[in-house]
Amino acid sequence: MKADTFCFPQLMPPTKEKMTVIDEKAIFDTIFREITNIKHLFTVDTLSLKRITDHFVHQLENGTQSMNITWVPSFPTGLETEQTGDYRITQDEYRLPDKLKTGTAAELWELIADKLLDFFAKHKLPEEKGTTLPVEGEDVVSQFGAVLAKKDMPVHIVALVNDTVGALITSAYKNPDIRLGSIFGTGATRRIWRVNCEYGAFDNGHQVLPRAKFDLEIDETSARPGQQTYGKMVAGMYLGELLRLILLHLHESVGLFGNADIKRLRYSGKIDSSSLSMMEADGTETHRMAEAKKILQDTYGINATDEQLRVSCILAEIVYTRAARPYACGIAALCRKQQTSACSVGVDGSAFEKYSRFRERAGAALREILDWPKDQDLVKLVAAEDGSGIGAALIAAIILNR
Repeated sequence: MKADTFCFPQLMPPTKEKMTVIDEKAIFDTIFREITNIKHLFTVDTLSLKRITDHFVHQLENGTQSMNITWVPSFPTGLETEQTGDYRITQDEYRLPDKLKTGTAAELWELIADKLLDFFAKHKLPEEKGTTLPVEGEDVVSQFGAVLAKKDMPVHIVALVNDTVGALITSAYKNPDIRLGSIFGTGATRRIWRVNCEYGAFDNGHQVLPRAKFDLEIDETSARPGQQTYGKMVAGMYLGELLRLILLHLHESVGLFGNADIKRLRYSGKIDSSSLSMMEADGTETHRMAEAKKILQDTYGINATDEQLRVSCILAEIVYTRAARPYACGIAALCRKQQTSACSVGVDGSAFEKYSRFRERAGAALREILDWPKDQDLVKLVAAEDGSGIGAALIAAIILNR
């Protein structure tokens, strides 16, 4: 199946026993006409892909001088004393409390330091007294470093690492063909080659990206209206919200969910990208519909019919396909900028990891943009393993061995 085509299942007309005062078949005929319109709004054809990529290249040329240079002195060679041969990952995850998302920097560093202290105690680090460990962090040289010193922690900061840089170095450590790093996660979209492009903010001037009315609503209700235009169209953080808005639109305009109580559907941020992925993942239609039924019931309290489940799965496919195709434009632009005809791209992020068909769709878009020979994938998207953690350790090792 082509990346920009969709299979609309044939809905069976209701039996006489199921007929109500409202003609259900007529309703779903209307719904599928509206879905066709939505599909059209979300379709990014080959011409549009090339136009977006051209604009990417133009912005790269204009913005290179002001971008954040990546000061990593070299790619890893495999001989770094801190990371030799195979490595083992030991990590714990900690949830950031909601109140800290709008709190002060000092409160954030205190939390990170406390969790780091917990991690050290749990895993008995460092193994020798008097030893200090290099650490990856945010803007920690002054703020976080001061907190670590106050807590008398045996940590010395030698590298401040952006997660995209980490993805590039982690991938290059295992695969010498890697020349680009990319983040495609819950809320981030970035690319890197020699500079960190921070592509989430691409086309904030709204010149080429084909935004639908649902995109405009997400932007208007976001914390930063008018910013991160590209990210709001492709990042995992927004895909579930796009689906929610479309479902709500279909219900309010053509009665998608009939007499169901949809009050929970009116609240934003209720469906996450991993749930959305399950609704259009590989597998049988029965499996996808079962996932959709569970998600709609658990998230919105809607006990959906088979027809409503099919509609939800189709919409999930439309949203995911639209995300994958513009995403490929940034990769294509960097390849053109570097005059690279073939390479591998290390991609990190939960969205890339969880979208079962994302790689296939983005690859198809790259083929269209770059006019590859038939049956040749010259730019390959490969998963980067924990770029933030391993990449930071590798960069620290590179610096310490200079």
